[in-house]
Amino acid sequence: MVKTVGSITSFYLEDIGDLIVQGWASGENGEPLDSFLAQVGDEVFQPDDCSVQEPFAGFTDSNPSSSSGFTLRFSSAVGLDSSAKLFSLVPVLTGGHGEPMYFVIESPMSTPSDSLIDKIGGGGPMGFKSVAFDFLGHFIHKGGLVSGAKVLDIGCGVGRMAYALAHYLDSNGVYQGFDICQESIDWANSEIGWFHPNFTFKRIDLQHDLYNPNGVVETLDFRFPYDDNFFDFVYLASVFTHMSANEIRAYLHEIRRVLRPQGTCFLTAFLMDETSTDLCSEGKSSQNFAHRWDEGFTVNLERPEDAVAFEEDLFLDWLYQLGFEVKGRFPGYWSGRFHGHSYQDMLVLTSP
Repeated sequence: MVKTVGSITSFYLEDIGDLIVQGWASGENGEPLDSFLAQVGDEVFQPDDCSVQEPFAGFTDSNPSSSSGFTLRFSSAVGLDSSAKLFSLVPVLTGGHGEPMYFVIESPMSTPSDSLIDKIGGGGPMGFKSVAFDFLGHFIHKGGLVSGAKVLDIGCGVGRMAYALAHYLDSNGVYQGFDICQESIDWANSEIGWFHPNFTFKRIDLQHDLYNPNGVVETLDFRFPYDDNFFDFVYLASVFTHMSANEIRAYLHEIRRVLRPQGTCFLTAFLMDETSTDLCSEGKSSQNFAHRWDEGFTVNLERPEDAVAFEEDLFLDWLYQLGFEVKGRFPGYWSGRFHGHSYQDMLVLTSP
């Protein structure tokens, strides 16, 4: 598989039944694409029309490179009646096929209200689905997630990642998620959990200076409510970007406890390596980590947990001390890098 980056930012059915898919994609180093293939189940087909155009609305916010936007049209004749099934869209380059991107045209599940989506960064229903299915692709192709896995979602919010996972995990799979927001947990249980009984969401009243200042459970004392060696796959999306070093280390201990041997942890963070440090100092990053805070950096000393970064070598040392092996590191484009794999930096770890 050729290394590629990309995202599907919009997909919808026109009145005539044609499927329109928009997004961006390229080789990992900016190599241009030749074409696309789409697959639903065992059926493989090509778009009837493929065009590359100037950035459309929202495009430049989701990727700093403006050279690889695409719009695809699939005729209704290809048989889009399987609308609730998972579609994969495969970019094709001169060197071979790239990493598939995923989406579902119409799901039986609704999306959360805009107010709930705003709690996890906004973007409306389409942004909610776009991020969800982007990460599903990362989990599968970077993290090795299989459909029968037992999955833990730390800081699950309203269930954005669960929404995509519900279209991938089979009846042998198990999903558990926890978060501090009761309203988000209630929605996720009533919608995603109603359609998928193997998906369970819990509210934990964890104290956090910004998001839950009156919480009764101290993070440093928190023991995840799950058995040892239970999960195959644990992920944290934009959780360590809002925590202190001691809190992160406490969570890493718990992650190691609940992961089975050779299980996978997939996390995102803001990591300061030489490149990101230089880009920040040049004013090219979207987050200006100009202030020392705790053992890392913050953009705002008055609200430090809004966004927290750590030196990459320090962060990796915490992982190595616990016996984790780093199987993959995928820099994000928050720092101003072109052709990042996602907004934040991503790490894929294997437990001892």
